[in-house]
Amino acid sequence: QAWGKLLEPKPDDLQLGVYAMAIAHGFGDGTADLAKDRTLAVGQAEYWCLAAGAKGVLPFASMRLDKVRSKIDTIVRGMLAGEFDRDPDCTGACATFGQ
Repeated sequence: QAWGKLLEPKPDDLQLGVYAMAIAHGFGDGTADLAKDRTLAVGQAEYWCLAAGAKGVLPFASMRLDKVRSKIDTIVRGMLAGEFDRDPDCTGACATFGQ
């Protein structure tokens, strides 16, 4: 099932991590919370899979925002350097652009 990974999100899930960072920045003391590589003290992020009638849950306290931030920094550095290499495991639309 395509949604299988969404039902068990990893602590460094990029999408949920970005949302958690935004919540901490907008509604919490973002600087203090993010400095500890955590977001809000309570709550969770969720993926809702309506087709399966299920959801994946990732508590804020278990998120690894240091890893999420590292992914973001790596992507930004690559964009600024003009590095747009295709992932070697690509089997989707990105295969259209070749190596």
